[in-house]
Amino acid sequence: MSKDDEGSDRGYETGYGKPPAHTRFKMGRSGNPKGRPKRPKTLTHEVVDILNEPVTVRKGSTSATIPAFEASVRKLIQRAIQTKNLAAIIAFVKLCESYGAMKVPPADYGGGVIVAPTGVDFHKWFEANTEIVPADQDRDDDE
Repeated sequence: MSKDDEGSDRGYETGYGKPPAHTRFKMGRSGNPKGRPKRPKTLTHEVVDILNEPVTVRKGSTSATIPAFEASVRKLIQRAIQTKNLAAIIAFVKLCESYGAMKVPPADYGGGVIVAPTGVDFHKWFEANTEIVPADQDRDDDE
């Protein structure tokens, strides 16, 4: 136990992890009343907020409220299909690829048809125009 200047006993020890009572946090009060400050919004957050804003669109005689992003995608599809606008078609395909909605099918390496010129022995022509690739060799077409 520690003693104050007059030598009287305070009733508790001070030291590492035991601050004096008058400097401790008060019971029932936060040590940080204002809390952590909010982070400023970035441009990305602002764009996302704009794209999520509801807009009213008409579908025939009814109206519906949908997010702005959905309305813009619907308009892009409409322009691509109805007016056959090549730029709109390309923009829609790129949008679908960026969201993973369209995937290129894997190449089919099996089967196929080989056509040899007329009047040529097929087996001689085939041996002269092909090379044998080992089965364990990696294909460069996958990339």
